Amino acid sequence: PAVAHSRYAGWWTGCARRDEPQTVDLNHTGSSNGVAAGATRPSEGAPRMAYYLLSVHGVEGEVAPQMSDEEMRAWWAQISVLNDELKAAGVWVFGGRLHEPEAATVVRKSGGKVLTVDGPFAESKEHIGGFYLIAADNLDEALAWASKTSEVVRKPIEVRAFVDGEPA
Repeated sequence: PAVAHSRYAGWWTGCARRDEPQTVDLNHTGSSNGVAAGATRPSEGAPRMAYYLLSVHGVEGEVAPQMSDEEMRAWWAQISVLNDELKAAGVWVFGGRLHEPEAATVVRKSGGKVLTVDGPFAESKEHIGGFYLIAADNLDEALAWASKTSEVVRKPIEVRAFVDGEPA
């Protein structure tokens, strides 16, 4: 038997509560509401780290093998350890699991009107299921974290740098 992805709700421990609006202080000005807890602030004169998005990808209709409660707890513990490692290394900025693509809303302006459409923007079988935003010294470090992340979450990870190392 198999288990649908919804069984894994809340699998990214260390993330903000889903029922609270969140802000993330990417410029380290101190205005975050705590989501980036564990992220370090660059010291004066320190080289600035680049920001990387680690996107966790899933395939529509893909079903994971069923896990016992004990296996599920062990997996969640591994994810928690990964999150703790990211924070201890000072690279964690933010991370989270996303609702399924069907819950998305696309907003666009057309003919002077704002239109909203239910469902994902792209018709695709692959979707982003979650992400980590990290600050790393270089692409090699970001790829090393992506490798660890892929091993733990058991999904492919796409790594993309923000333009000029600055958050958009």
